Amino acid sequence: MGSRFTWMRGLNSESFKGARLDRALSNIQWRMRFPNAMIHHLPIVGSDHSPLLLNTAGNLEINKPSHFRYNLAWSTHPSFLSVIKDNWNCATDLDYNKRRMTEVLPRWNKEIFGNVFQRKRRLLSRIEGTQRGISLNARSDLIRLDRKLRNELDNTLYQEELIWFQRSREEWKKLVRLSPKNSF
Repeated sequence: MGSRFTWMRGLNSESFKGARLDRALSNIQWRMRFPNAMIHHLPIVGSDHSPLLLNTAGNLEINKPSHFRYNLAWSTHPSFLSVIKDNWNCATDLDYNKRRMTEVLPRWNKEIFGNVFQRKRRLLSRIEGTQRGISLNARSDLIRLDRKLRNELDNTLYQEELIWFQRSREEWKKLVRLSPKNSF
């Protein structure tokens, strides 16, 4: 499944080249054990080769967070500071402003910032479709779109990295609190 090519390069339709270089092999015993196994050509992102995903179990689901917390990745969005400035009232006390931010930021997150994991899946899907189109007809506009989508994906991957870093620190803090001997 996926793009016909597992290797592509070129900046425009004149210099474009693509081929199916990467493959997977199995024997009959393995295929009998995993009859629904599929190879998926993932979108080419950081290399000129497509990663291959061997799926033996079906679709994987990503767990969604159950409640709101401040998201460090928000600080990378161009409108984040203006949302804070527009809704922070220096004439009122800190508790009021904190309550105000807990009302405003979830709405801003849902309407403007969006879900990083869904955006990543959508971008990967669009990159995959673009690369499939490039493999059929290497047009310059598709190649430019592929580069643009890859840049957007880089930013989204950075935001995802910030989210995972923030979550890992929260887990570390929970472990320290639960530890019987905190010798700091």
